[in-house]
Amino acid sequence: MLIPNCLLKAHNDELVTEKDAALKAAEYWKSQYLELEELLNKDSDD
Repeated sequence: MLIPNCLLKAHNDELVTEKDAALKAAEYWKSQYLELEELLNKDSDD
């Protein structure tokens, strides 16, 4: 069964969009974690 190129491209575009959103979310949560870790380290130093 052959799938038309336009359908493959549309599916690929959706996957790329999903990947980009996942990377953006991962970067956000990484920054939140690092900020919290820094805050906790400051509190333990006092």
